Amino acid sequence: MTRKLWYLWFSIRNERGEVYVEYVVLAGLAMLVILGSIQYFYGGISDLFTRMGGTVRGLDE
Repeated sequence: MTRKLWYLWFSIRNERGEVYVEYVVLAGLAMLVILGSIQYFYGGISDLFTRMGGTVRGLDE
């Protein structure tokens, strides 16, 4: 009986570690998606201002 309890205890502890790693990996992937979307959004805004600046410079010349 004691062996079964120890086996159960250690299997639960090992599963906690695996679940922890899975959550860390999922959080990392979520962060990559969030940062990628922010970069895409601000890249679009940057291109917009670059085109506007080029248009203004074209009118000045």
